[in-house]
Amino acid sequence: MKHWKVEMVLYASWTHGNSIVVEVPRAYQPSENGLDAGVNVVDIGAGASISCSRLGWATRFDVHQSRQGDGPVSGNLWCHVAVPTPVVVGGTRAQADTVMVNWESSNALSLFVAAVHVWDGNRRIFVDGRPSAGDFTGGVIARSTDPTVVPNLNLMYRGNLNRKPVYLGVSVSLRIRASDARHEFLEVRSIGVDFDVPS
Repeated sequence: MKHWKVEMVLYASWTHGNSIVVEVPRAYQPSENGLDAGVNVVDIGAGASISCSRLGWATRFDVHQSRQGDGPVSGNLWCHVAVPTPVVVGGTRAQADTVMVNWESSNALSLFVAAVHVWDGNRRIFVDGRPSAGDFTGGVIARSTDPTVVPNLNLMYRGNLNRKPVYLGVSVSLRIRASDARHEFLEVRSIGVDFDVPS
């Protein structure tokens, strides 16, 4: 009896950064903190908060001093995004190989992505609690309306998932950390996962 080797090929699945969901948000009314209605704001302690706004090109996180004063802000929040997942293709289970995140901060030393987790349903299949410092812009700095700009995937955050079989659907969790931040912002523009699927 012959055993046929299944040839695997790359299946890249991406989702836009403006689809991020913030864990434990609270929607402010227009009169509070001068923020627009519907802006998600997370209290990060010590009178500080981080707001989350969805824009055409990204989800933007801004740090705020919630109380009087203009001191530095420190704290964390978690956000999550679902990635379309090809669980089974042609009768063969897909494998998650690489996670990629495209983000930019106005000051990557004081407002940054401090952790990247990847979930398959309720199974955590990847943890990076110390991503490299810096921006991972993909070579596209700030908002660009130039359709000829080609992103460089080598300039994005990349985590090796080691071809984990997927069963339930993939989600990526990011911990955003402020560390003595003042009037800083961070934008998450896109998140992707490379899967190996049969050809």
